[in-house]
Amino acid sequence: MLAAMREKKRGQLIAQGAAVFGFAFLGVLAVLNENVAFGPLFFLLSLFYLRKMMKSPRVEKEDVKSCPGDNPEAIKSELLQMLEYYRRLLKSWQWIALFGWILSIALVVYFPSLIVTVTAALAAYSTYAFIRCRQAVRRIENSPAFSGKGGLPSSAAD
Repeated sequence: MLAAMREKKRGQLIAQGAAVFGFAFLGVLAVLNENVAFGPLFFLLSLFYLRKMMKSPRVEKEDVKSCPGDNPEAIKSELLQMLEYYRRLLKSWQWIALFGWILSIALVVYFPSLIVTVTAALAAYSTYAFIRCRQAVRRIENSPAFSGKGGLPSSAAD
């Protein structure tokens, strides 16, 4: 369990840890405000991120001794792997941001309290992460290795 956490990047652990503590805090605030609808929801989200934090990364590490600067096909294949990874991240952050903003609006309308600032902050962070992932996807798609948008293989463009 701890070995899986050691394999992850520091920034990823900080983000997932912040999500765990943020949602746990929201759950405690919801329970203290006698809100039985959102309390369990926040605790479930906290447990989801805790599970995600303890899970080992899916990316397989390869022993790379040198940069594939001489081999254009190796560069293309590495960029395709990066593109696939960032597209997965893009979809995840998109749904997390959407859920966060909907939850923030619902809290403002139905249960105005301090919880709104925390959910709005989490939604703003996930929106920022979504925008960064979208920029990364665009940069990879427009990279010189793919000769701009026209050089992207049709299997990767989906």
